[in-house]
Amino acid sequence: MLPVAGKLDLTNMSKTNQTGVTLSGMELSDNNVIVVGKTVDYNSDVYQASDPDWATNMNNGHRFPFISVVSLSLNNTKTIFLQNRNHQESENKSNTSSNTIDLSVLNDGDNYSIPWLIKVNNNKFYIMIHNNTKGDMLIGEIDGEGNITNDFKSIGNSYSDPVYQPVLNDKNELVWQTRDDKRSQYKILKLDPESVFNGTFTEPQPVTTTTTSKATTTTTIKTTSTVAKVTTTTAVKVTVTTTAKAPATTVPKTTTVKPVVTTTTVPVTTIPTSGKNPIYGDVTLDGSVGLSDALAILQYVANSTKYPLPEEATISGDVFNHGDGLTAMDALSIQKYDAKLITELPESYMN
Repeated sequence: MLPVAGKLDLTNMSKTNQTGVTLSGMELSDNNVIVVGKTVDYNSDVYQASDPDWATNMNNGHRFPFISVVSLSLNNTKTIFLQNRNHQESENKSNTSSNTIDLSVLNDGDNYSIPWLIKVNNNKFYIMIHNNTKGDMLIGEIDGEGNITNDFKSIGNSYSDPVYQPVLNDKNELVWQTRDDKRSQYKILKLDPESVFNGTFTEPQPVTTTTTSKATTTTTIKTTSTVAKVTTTTAVKVTVTTTAKAPATTVPKTTTVKPVVTTTTVPVTTIPTSGKNPIYGDVTLDGSVGLSDALAILQYVANSTKYPLPEEATISGDVFNHGDGLTAMDALSIQKYDAKLITELPESYMN
């Protein structure tokens, strides 16, 4: 299920695979799956397959940044557009779903990059987005229900939108890689998001990398053992005509100690694949990869006790940063694979 309000009529769509949708982030809150991305307005007539310029419109049409909030039970969905779609396009609209909200927290007439979603905790998320029209980067904040808790504020226009997913470091600073307008210089920047919202922010600071080399010195000490030869002289005092026999000196024997050899058996972990290689992305183990596999991962990440998975499923489902276990990003990779945005799984591997 694509969590975007509206529907797409696929009649006569035979020469294009354009969907008009880009998903750029997905995280879990206490009660919901939060998805961010950009999409054309499916309620506009120009995006229906009956329009002769449908494919061109889908490829070149204005894409609106959105936040989609889907309950973990999948019973409730709401989509929040960060621009007012009626302001941007004047075509006839069909009835918009009641669970769709048009806000104007971003400039309605401007074009924006994909939004980036960064999780702080289960009820706090940052969104970074680049205004392609004016050239500045903005940061906003939402809660676990998708409500705007801090309005979007600009942090400057020296560099482009993030090249990769921004992350939080151990000081709760946002860190991301960016590039200049000519794409000739790349930088890693950081900032304290809270300083943006409380008015103390100045500008992002470059991240400097310090490499520390640890030198190890090995000293070999040669030890020589010397066995001393001891001669004992015993004096015997004779008071009668008696012959005294001097006590015998016993020379200690040299004892050779045999080394004790200990054998340690290291257990070998065998991946249970039922005699065949796993199908990456097939979490439900039904032999195919689809959105049901993404849902199974999200349920497992949210509550592994209530929605357990066999070991084989956790291995085949680890398709993003393969090797770090199941996360919500694995579900996003499967959605991208299902939408043919990527062609193979795993999408990436741990370094």
